[in-house]
Amino acid sequence: MNVIAFVVVVCCCSSTLGFLFSTCNNNSDCKNGGSCEGVDGFKSCDCKPNYFGTYCEIDPGHICDSDRCHTHGRCDVLLFPPYYFCHCEHGYHGLDCQDAPATQPTTTLPSTPSTTITIIQTTPTTTLPTPTTTILSTTPTTLIQTTPTTTMPQKSHLTDKITTPPNIVITTTDTPTTTFNQTTPTVSTTTELHMHTDTPRCSKYKTDFYIAGNVISHNALASVCPKSGNHSSPEAFVLDHCTLTNADPKGWKIGHQVMANCAAVPPYTPVIETFGTYSPNTHRSGIFLECLPEPDGFKIAYQPCDSAPTIENVSSSEAQLFYTVN
Repeated sequence: MNVIAFVVVVCCCSSTLGFLFSTCNNNSDCKNGGSCEGVDGFKSCDCKPNYFGTYCEIDPGHICDSDRCHTHGRCDVLLFPPYYFCHCEHGYHGLDCQDAPATQPTTTLPSTPSTTITIIQTTPTTTLPTPTTTILSTTPTTLIQTTPTTTMPQKSHLTDKITTPPNIVITTTDTPTTTFNQTTPTVSTTTELHMHTDTPRCSKYKTDFYIAGNVISHNALASVCPKSGNHSSPEAFVLDHCTLTNADPKGWKIGHQVMANCAAVPPYTPVIETFGTYSPNTHRSGIFLECLPEPDGFKIAYQPCDSAPTIENVSSSEAQLFYTVN
């Protein structure tokens, strides 16, 4: 449900928010009952109370109607174009919160091809010559002839044993068989996530919008600026733009040291300067934007007291004192 926040200052007299240049020719050019006043070249619409804009066309009571933020944010009224601001839910962005969160791309690793190695071993055959054995005796002559033919594998061990009566005994010992087990190498791929995931986040769109429009943040929980007494200190800028677990700056604690691993700090992360316990009177707070080439430090969005926010470069010597907010 959209929440309408009225920030329009209502006067007891007619509004004079029209612009002092020729914007109207007659009363019909001015909307919502406004009147065209002034001299040639310096005419403007004099708006009735509660209306403003060049032609009194802005009705703060209805500018946030008609599902202005697409049910994904809260609509607030502004006194300058575009006259409203949508506080988008986490992940949604765009002027009217019309852009959905970006989906993380899926990376598919190529499959590891398997390699098959085939070992072919050939065993040549060895043919032994045919032995002939002749035995003489006083008895009738008997000729005994054995003609064994043996095919042996390579590197076989052959033992011949001759006994009486003559017989040839051949003992064969087979060559042991060796089995090769082919294994396919396995490739392991590990993807390491380098970004910190336990740090608060700040609104990129709102931060950029306030910097571009020179809009000063005010927050009742922020420390008071010494000269004006307003709650428009650097903490107000962080509180208005970031989603923090502890909204009271007095309870802020330090997290990761920024320069210990600058690349691991996500853009638009709240950071504080401290060398011990954080104190709003002696330390700065802001929104981390990006790392600078070593050894130069990093960029930060920062709002000085009672001043519009700006982007500053934090030098390497000062950068060592900055931590993320927990």
